[in-house]
Amino acid sequence: MAFSGCYTLGSRSTRARMSPLFTRHSRGGKAPDQAPAASVGATGHVTDIRPPVDASLAPPRAFRPCGPTGFPAHPLSPAAWALLLRVRRRLVRFPLFDRREYCRRHPGAGRHFPLSHFLHCGMYRNQPIFPPVYFAKALAERLRVTPPDNEDVAAPAIPDRPIGVFASSLGNSFMAEIADDLAASLGAAGARVVRGDERCPRSQRPRTCIYVAPHEFFALGQGPAWTRPDILRGAVLYNTEQSQTPWFWRALPLLLASRGVLDLSWHTASLLGEVMPSAHVVPGLGLAPWTLPADRPAPALLDGAWWRGDDTVDPRSPLADRPLDLVFFGGETEARDRFFARHAARFAGLDCLIYLRKRGRGPINAANAEGDLCPCARLACGRARLTVSVHRDAFGFFEWHRLVRQAMASGSVAVTERCFPVPDFRPGTHYFCEDADRLPQLIEWLLRDPDGRVQAERARDRCLGLLAHRFRPEQAGRRLLSFLDRLEHGHAV
Repeated sequence: MAFSGCYTLGSRSTRARMSPLFTRHSRGGKAPDQAPAASVGATGHVTDIRPPVDASLAPPRAFRPCGPTGFPAHPLSPAAWALLLRVRRRLVRFPLFDRREYCRRHPGAGRHFPLSHFLHCGMYRNQPIFPPVYFAKALAERLRVTPPDNEDVAAPAIPDRPIGVFASSLGNSFMAEIADDLAASLGAAGARVVRGDERCPRSQRPRTCIYVAPHEFFALGQGPAWTRPDILRGAVLYNTEQSQTPWFWRALPLLLASRGVLDLSWHTASLLGEVMPSAHVVPGLGLAPWTLPADRPAPALLDGAWWRGDDTVDPRSPLADRPLDLVFFGGETEARDRFFARHAARFAGLDCLIYLRKRGRGPINAANAEGDLCPCARLACGRARLTVSVHRDAFGFFEWHRLVRQAMASGSVAVTERCFPVPDFRPGTHYFCEDADRLPQLIEWLLRDPDGRVQAERARDRCLGLLAHRFRPEQAGRRLLSFLDRLEHGHAV
């Protein structure tokens, strides 16, 4: 059974360059037309200033490559010098950057210049900065750390100025989804929000801006023009990448140059918090029934899908009434290829939707031939009893967007390989986890055994209660405003 680059259904049928960190200010160019403003929520206001999408500009198939001189050897201004010193001061104290290990891994760095080598050359390489065994040792202790749960914070003073939330128009569409959720959360908390992307005039950006997925925003399209000291030194960057990936290390100098960092992962936020202001804050989620947007072209994946239904997802619909047994959406990796090939016969007996996206296709973007897969994945999760997560590699990060945003918020039960502990969500209570070799047996128990079905329904109900109690948009917005308030009145490290 072949899964790669297609979707496969089970028993019913068999069908399934990072930019320079500092650049000169470009004064020329015409400002793009602005889209009409949109208001979201009763208490806040979200203004969308993104220009209309130009269908003639297809997104890149892969991230633009960078040469070894991408990071400037000679900063161009005193402000750039100051920002570069901030980056170097923080990098030397960052827990995951070991200069001795870096020199062993990169002999060209020499004995005394690992920082300069990383900033000028190492950060642009496609292979991991350190070998897997190094990350395994460095991250092993995180398995024994129990993160504190999120608590509701007192409503901070609503800022007088608007807050910008920016994400790349050419990046993965689920990054734009995260940015939309952050903007809606801030709006629900009473803030005025400007939602933009890299095509917007830089002179019109608010004083306080959150840039989602900096490894995409500052690298694609017009993003490199935003890598200026006056933007970065006051920016708040929202990191979405796992700390062992090349994308995290490409974005790390930008993260260290910023005023503060927000992160989807509590563990990465904790590591960054040792050298700079950092916090783990996730977007708020609504649990109201959701309908597939009619103004977007439906991905080809939905053509003829027997499980599609009326395009409306109700998170509280009974698991027994859902047509799919399980769903998986993810990029193709060696670990995932081995897992699905090894257990193909067992999954062939289930009504399942498995989408393994081939490598080299570039960002998941609506302008690609495969269409916007994010609404499709969310719809599929709303039709499935279980949503499965298989890690991309040996490092078990809790994949928040897949497990919470897509699965739990759609009323599907999250099933994953063993992963790092996270705030609020407990294995066996809100989701189920097991070693990869025993994951199919866990899936079969949850689907076929009467006691397993009862436990799955209970876990789903506890998840919906937790999301409604601690992850409402206005609560997430207050956490975001609280962090921004601490930055405004605190001192940068």
